[in-house]
Amino acid sequence: MKLNKLQLGILIGTLLLIVVLVFMPRTQQQQTATRDIPKAKQLDDKCFETMVDSLYKAMPNQLNTQLKALKQYPDSAIRLATSKNQNVIAASIAQQAYANSTDAASIKKIAGRYYNATKFSANNNCVSTYCYTKAVEAFNKVLILTPNDLEVKTLLGSCYVETSDNPMQGITLLREVVTTDSTYIDAHLRLAMFAVQSKQYDKAVARFEKILKINPKYTEAYLYIGEVYASMGNKSMAIKNLQTFKEKSNDALVINEVDKYIRQLK
Repeated sequence: MKLNKLQLGILIGTLLLIVVLVFMPRTQQQQTATRDIPKAKQLDDKCFETMVDSLYKAMPNQLNTQLKALKQYPDSAIRLATSKNQNVIAASIAQQAYANSTDAASIKKIAGRYYNATKFSANNNCVSTYCYTKAVEAFNKVLILTPNDLEVKTLLGSCYVETSDNPMQGITLLREVVTTDSTYIDAHLRLAMFAVQSKQYDKAVARFEKILKINPKYTEAYLYIGEVYASMGNKSMAIKNLQTFKEKSNDALVINEVDKYIRQLK
């Protein structure tokens, strides 16, 4: 979605990251099974296990006790860990609980937790690589069982763009999603963000505008468009879209930050 690399403005960058993280993937089974796993450092199980151990030791005793008490209820433990931003722990719990599962829903839980964990282990290349690779493996397994799951295709496409030596593999997958369902906003959003990262600003604006046509209430799109125009040096269009965002937003804190940004642009 990474989506979290979108840092085009000092004042808006953090906001963009937060919004993207909230949104928190070939339909032929044979093709799905042969997709490449991201090529990075050699996968190291030990580094992941070491981080999990260190996170358990570092977390508050109360949380540790609560997670142990929920050992027989993995979904509840996963939700609790996630709510406390312990996303690597949540991935570990999901793996332990559903490693031997053969149904798509359980494998999807593993994939989703590993994907979320990549966003919170970016400062540890070994663990990040491990989480991305495990996410890709699990997403591919899900698609073999349910080849038309658009959410999984979208997330798998994002994994490939973010980590693969061949990001076009991911872009192609995301394009397949919007071809299948032209109203699937999450895929459009990720394509737009990846276009920004590659400085294809015109394509990014077009994607954001497409999102607004699909859902006029998706007001964050105006913020993104304004930020893209600012990066292009088109201050008037940047201010216009930021003003539109202000008019449609109910978040006083965000509006205040956007006001500051508009004053800087002027």
